[in-house]
Amino acid sequence: FMEGTLKKRWHYIQSRIYDNIPLLTAQPDYLPNLLENLNRYEIEVFVEGRWDVALQTGGEFLRSLDLVKHTKPVEIDLSTIIHVSIDSNVYPHIAATVWQLIKNGTGWIIRQVGEVPAADPDNTASRAGKKMCSYLRKIDYKGAVYLYGDRSTKSRNNIDDDKRSFFQIYNEQLIKSGFRTEDKMPSSMPSVPSVADFVNAIFDGDVPGLSIEIGEHCKESINDYIETKVDKDGTMLKSRINHPTIPKLTYEKNGHLTDTLKDFIVQAFPDEYKSYLNSKTKYIQFGYFK
Repeated sequence: FMEGTLKKRWHYIQSRIYDNIPLLTAQPDYLPNLLENLNRYEIEVFVEGRWDVALQTGGEFLRSLDLVKHTKPVEIDLSTIIHVSIDSNVYPHIAATVWQLIKNGTGWIIRQVGEVPAADPDNTASRAGKKMCSYLRKIDYKGAVYLYGDRSTKSRNNIDDDKRSFFQIYNEQLIKSGFRTEDKMPSSMPSVPSVADFVNAIFDGDVPGLSIEIGEHCKESINDYIETKVDKDGTMLKSRINHPTIPKLTYEKNGHLTDTLKDFIVQAFPDEYKSYLNSKTKYIQFGYFK
């Protein structure tokens, strides 16, 4: 049901605590006590029945992400530029997230409106690019596409006969489909721990003029944001697991969609990032920052 692959003659009816009328009638304090004693993520899973939502267990890279506060229904504004952030990993997928920047007074709402991860057999540069084109055509988008992400996607390789990079092949698919693209990747990337601090500060509401909204339909992204942990040095912890069907193949299970989020935000708001670092440095110098 959650993957949309039920056979036509099957139907799934979700039952939640609210449907247990005899229990709620006999024990009117049961639900209020339940809501009081569960954390917000347990409520989403065990009360609201969102079984595909991962629970936060501590040590998250995006420690300030609040599932209730930051995930919500969102709509795509076809008159607003679409931003795509990519990470060229192979397994479990080539990660790609879709964003829009919504003007909010003098600031911006950083809104994730979609996700287009390309799993096997679509985990090649050309197929992943075509999958993104299909997504954009499906929503009837005809505007420009700004591209962000890991700079390693621009490294030339010897797999392609013309030594084209992942980025070049992915971008080529968009151009062939009639989209005007712009490369927004910087010449270098700042340190991961500093970017993590910046993104978490936005989630906390500590960066003036910036806020983040994640479309609640972006299930794979949300799970990755919750399941990706922070390492001892402040970088992203990416544990390797065995592929279920390919012998001796291991890959990093989590962190790739989270990479697209952090890369997009710091690349879209470089001046705000620098201002945040400067203010943090000043607080440290004067003993105010903890």
